[in-house]
Amino acid sequence: YIAVPTSACGHTRGLWKGWKELHEAGLINRIPKMIVVQASNNSPLVTSIKQGVAHITPFADFHTIAEALTSGNPPGGEEIIAKAQQHGWLAESASEEEILDGQRHLAASGHFVEPATATSVHAIRKLRDSGAIEQDADLVAFADRDTLLAAAGALDLPLRLVPADAADAPPGSLLHSLGSMVASLRSLIQEINRSAALLVGNAEEISRASTEV
Repeated sequence: YIAVPTSACGHTRGLWKGWKELHEAGLINRIPKMIVVQASNNSPLVTSIKQGVAHITPFADFHTIAEALTSGNPPGGEEIIAKAQQHGWLAESASEEEILDGQRHLAASGHFVEPATATSVHAIRKLRDSGAIEQDADLVAFADRDTLLAAAGALDLPLRLVPADAADAPPGSLLHSLGSMVASLRSLIQEINRSAALLVGNAEEISRASTEV
């Protein structure tokens, strides 16, 4: 099984295509089953797959800490639903509390992941507890996105509560000190974003170069 946090369906579709072509080429003798994982607050695919319907169940006006999983009506979603029904894929969601707990659990094991990736932890647990996944089954949890970018975004949320002109308050005042501290933190976040973007860009350049060789 491969558990894939799913939003716009690209990763799930791509992974399935890759395994299918490996099987057709005779390089593997069976294709792993996909597990479509979403946040409970935005689970249009999981809801439809579990209900056994062929159409997407759109979600709107939702909020989830798994900000990478924000497609409430994903393009190509009905294709994924059809594949799930045809090939016996599984689907499960995780609540906001479960996502945070999963993130803490993975962090304790040395894995620094963003919330969307952490949705798989409790989704897999629930599927195992229900008997949908065999206890001795091989499982892979797909981890995606740059963690530094997600962490920087999370750090920026409470900073937005501080007035933008706080640093212009009278020197020595609490508001001025708070504004100066926030300005420094925002500069740090911007630097993290720049560094992360460079890392991602370098990785993509290396990938392109290796493909061309």
